[in-house]
Amino acid sequence: GGTWAGPTQKAILALAAELGIATKNGKPEGKTFYGNRGQWSQVDAETNPSAEQQDFSEALARFGALSETVVRTAPWSTPGAQALDSKTAGQWLRENTRTEGGRALFEGCIRKMQGGDPDEVSLLWILHFVATASFRDLLDTAEDYRFIGGSQTISLEIARRLGDRVRTNSQVTRIVRNPDGGVTLEGDTFAPVTARRAIVTSMPAALRSVKFDPPLPDAQRDMI
Repeated sequence: GGTWAGPTQKAILALAAELGIATKNGKPEGKTFYGNRGQWSQVDAETNPSAEQQDFSEALARFGALSETVVRTAPWSTPGAQALDSKTAGQWLRENTRTEGGRALFEGCIRKMQGGDPDEVSLLWILHFVATASFRDLLDTAEDYRFIGGSQTISLEIARRLGDRVRTNSQVTRIVRNPDGGVTLEGDTFAPVTARRAIVTSMPAALRSVKFDPPLPDAQRDMI
């Protein structure tokens, strides 16, 4: 998630350095414990793995090998793409784990990666996501660094430097594409703002209260 950064995420690390925000070791120190349905156990996967940890490791290896077969630039051309896309990640987990604990560990990983239920995401989609990010990077280096003060310090420092150009509590209710190719943003609490581009970074559901003129294409509207 946004808490960590890895060495392959060069842009955000460079931006943090430019803003004077330092990093620290992102790896947890001390003992690691695993909790599942109120039961806690110490994780010692390297020297003395439990049956659940061994199950998780074996499934993870199979998943990693499968992700390496995905064609990153055209996932639909991946060998067996139709079969992979017709199965959910949750189905694959049930077929490839032996223990409830191992399956719960893996489900937790997928929930963190895609923010939802493994049974609501295509296996091909999650494989493509992992392949694009690099399975080994996600596994080994994705949590190498944390930002001192928290990753929100990057946004806060950018806002401080921009000053009153950052407007808060100003909800956009309408985005209009102008004849000249620019856009106009309208809202109830501010005068219309005209710009060359509008970059919308909110969650899709938040856009239900925003009107687009002309309307968004059907594919994008369906996502909202």
